[in-house]
Amino acid sequence: MIKKIKAVVIGLGVGLKHFEAINSCKNSKVVGVFDLNKKNSILLKDKYPKLKIFNNENEIFKDKNINLVSIASYDEDHFRQTLKCIKSGKNFIIEKPICTTKKQLDEINKLINKNKNVKFISNLPLRTEPIFKFFKKKIKKEKVYYIEADYLWGRYKKLFEWRAKSEDYSVINGAAIHMIDILIWMLDLKPTHVFTSSNNLITKKTIFKKNSFSIILLYFKNGLIAKITANACSITPHNHNISIYSKNYTLKNEIYDRYIISKKGKKNLLNIQYPHKDERKKLIRSFIHSLMDIKKKPLISMDETFFISKVCLAAIESEKKLKMIKI
Repeated sequence: MIKKIKAVVIGLGVGLKHFEAINSCKNSKVVGVFDLNKKNSILLKDKYPKLKIFNNENEIFKDKNINLVSIASYDEDHFRQTLKCIKSGKNFIIEKPICTTKKQLDEINKLINKNKNVKFISNLPLRTEPIFKFFKKKIKKEKVYYIEADYLWGRYKKLFEWRAKSEDYSVINGAAIHMIDILIWMLDLKPTHVFTSSNNLITKKTIFKKNSFSIILLYFKNGLIAKITANACSITPHNHNISIYSKNYTLKNEIYDRYIISKKGKKNLLNIQYPHKDERKKLIRSFIHSLMDIKKKPLISMDETFFISKVCLAAIESEKKLKMIKI
């Protein structure tokens, strides 16, 4: 059990959201930051004068006062920094994905089992959204036979920043992972097989040479089928569309509406705000509370995080081999 959290944030893009969530907890504080662009750290220090700016990441792992590291760096850095966290005995929050290959995931799993005092979560915050909590409760006793979950990025230009330079970047690890997580969490079921097909029709003549659209089919032991897409080129607002089809209901979260259709064909609009981004801080907060009180559980467990990563890596393998893969 930890009495006071002293954290460092690596990466000041989405890491700023981690920063806010960590500082919003009692007896929890970000004491230092590291960013490859030092200007970002200096700007933040203007607002928080006591903040320490680390000159390189190794300084963080040598500092015995640090007991939590937030990893919000580029995808290809995650594996290296995760290993350093585990070996130095530091708890960590990591942006998805944990890593980019199955070999890396196996190594992390093996190492974490040897260092059981180290705890971590991956930042998959959609399960904190009120609409998805409602869906999870509504389908608990329902016979669900099909789900569609579409990650509509609506941020096409972002592909041409660091993602275009990264050898291992995948829209499956970068986008579909959120839908895979929310789907498995809502159903409380694990898929057994996956098949993926992708294309780069929109981006093949750009500097982003990887696939920018993927469609993933997940198969479950009870016969349920789920279709997930990672659509990085969608001309839409950023959204997480979900349609759940069961014996008695159809539930939908769409860009402009949330609703439920009953067996009689009646459509009832749901007065539930979406997105509710303030709720998303609860994932990191729950982890911090679990570090300070062993009786409290984080909203996503390490086992869940490992399995979600396993599904994504199996989907990427299927994409490469163009065949169904057993998870």
